[in-house]
Amino acid sequence: MRPLLTLALLCALPSSSAAKSPLIVLDPGHGGTNRGAYGATIGQHEKALTLKLARRIAFFLRELKAPARVRLTRNRDRYLTLARRATLANSWSGTLFVSLHFNASQSRTQSGFETYVLNAKASDREASRLAQLENGTREQQPRGRDAVGAILADLEQRAMYARSRRLAKQVQGALRQARPKAADRGVREAPFDVLMGLKMPGVLVEAGFIDHPDESRELNQATTFDAIAQAIAKGITSYLRRPKKVARR
Repeated sequence: MRPLLTLALLCALPSSSAAKSPLIVLDPGHGGTNRGAYGATIGQHEKALTLKLARRIAFFLRELKAPARVRLTRNRDRYLTLARRATLANSWSGTLFVSLHFNASQSRTQSGFETYVLNAKASDREASRLAQLENGTREQQPRGRDAVGAILADLEQRAMYARSRRLAKQVQGALRQARPKAADRGVREAPFDVLMGLKMPGVLVEAGFIDHPDESRELNQATTFDAIAQAIAKGITSYLRRPKKVARR
């Protein structure tokens, strides 16, 4: 069976029991005219790697027998607005949302991986810069901190922020184990538009720096790429299998 056909079957399970199971929404960042960051060393754009990564994560989720279905916001090279990605996830009644990206730096000297959750205030200047860069791809007018804060207030009432933090820690921890020699940039927070409006826990993963001469070569190796995909799948599976904790105020 061809890989794409296998993925299609995985993402559209027909049984009634499957319809009631949790739904993992994987969001390959960028696409179409929005090519994302460029890795000159490997001659690839971010949009191609994120789609490839989403497909490999879906494969490993099946291998790990994750107790959930999987659906991608895009299965091909097409443009989607940031708002549309969240709208799709909500319309599918997703259980969790993982947006996939590869980072780039102004100096092309930074490396490592990090996982983000939504917050009106960025963890640091670098997190703020990255959010502005990613949000700059949107078509709508920028939303201010007040709008983010209002959404977060609602998210906190439904414990979404706490659950997103738990999901981020599971994914970041699994990536740390898979890439012990790479820089662990931690769980961070920033006002990413793609995470706004979600009715489910959501995180944004920056799996590595596509513009770093050495790390980009590593990311382009099948063994490393699969290790990253498997780690993210493990993090998601661990999150789904752990008992939900009641948030304390």
